[in-house]
Amino acid sequence: MPGSQKLTAAGVVGVSGKPTRIYGYILISLVSGQGTVTLYNGTDTTGTKISQQVGTADSQTEVNFGPEGTFFPGGCYADLDTDVSHVNFDYCTENTL
Repeated sequence: MPGSQKLTAAGVVGVSGKPTRIYGYILISLVSGQGTVTLYNGTDTTGTKISQQVGTADSQTEVNFGPEGTFFPGGCYADLDTDVSHVNFDYCTENTL
């Protein structure tokens, strides 16, 4: 099921624990500093770190993983640092019936 999701704090993108493909996201950093988004395979920060992006203070940073996206077989957990206002994700959670 494809969709978009806005996170204002760390959390799961899509359906928790389900295989998820992230196509990209927009990171909005606060004036106070460069926001950092770290993506993990799984449902928390104990999973394997797959990607980390540092934004620009008081700006937006676009991250694009291309038409195939980046696959997270155990689900995708996004860890946002305190300089992140919010992140808008484009994703698809795989149907695993």
